[in-house]
Amino acid sequence: MTLAVVMPEVRTPMLYAFAGGIAAACLARIAAVRRTLSQGVWGGIAVACLATILFCFPTAYTLSAILLLTGAFLIIACGNSLYGLLEWPASVVLGEMAYSLYLLHVLVLFVTYRVVCAEWAAMVSPVEHWAIALCVVPVLILLCFTTFRLIEKAAMDAVPCVAAGPLLLSVLSTQGVEQPVRPTHRGRRLTAAQPLIRVRYRCVTSWFGERNWRSV
Repeated sequence: MTLAVVMPEVRTPMLYAFAGGIAAACLARIAAVRRTLSQGVWGGIAVACLATILFCFPTAYTLSAILLLTGAFLIIACGNSLYGLLEWPASVVLGEMAYSLYLLHVLVLFVTYRVVCAEWAAMVSPVEHWAIALCVVPVLILLCFTTFRLIEKAAMDAVPCVAAGPLLLSVLSTQGVEQPVRPTHRGRRLTAAQPLIRVRYRCVTSWFGERNWRSV
């Protein structure tokens, strides 16, 4: 949205892009649409849409380009792997780091053009501009990989333990109390302190004597 402030002329196209993303997300929830667009031939159509935007439009901030981009996004959102391209290990890793890339690419480009290349950035040709951008890609990928592994993934991995905490406290607080017995479930006799759910988390925490909590 910062771009919309600096360049007011792209404000409306950006709203179109958000609307296209919302429409694609809604359509991708329809089973018939997913079943159709996940077929291989639609992968070629998605690639054609992206290639058309790249080579035939001077900017992506036009209604025609946004419609093509929305179509390609919808096909991918429906599970089309573009003939296996999105299933490559490198593609999977980049997909996991997508949010870090989204947040940090602006910072890396700002430092590159406003700090490192500040004296002559305004005089570079389009070819030199994109050459510089390509040169900073490895730096961006390394930075995003680091932040993803140390911050984002670490936080996601901690969610199961945090979510299991209240249930652990509830169950442990009832230890030693005689409780009514519920009907058996898969051959097991369950008490009121053992709900008919399984906590599929492996949570090791020093708060409970470092016990390996697997299921209730």
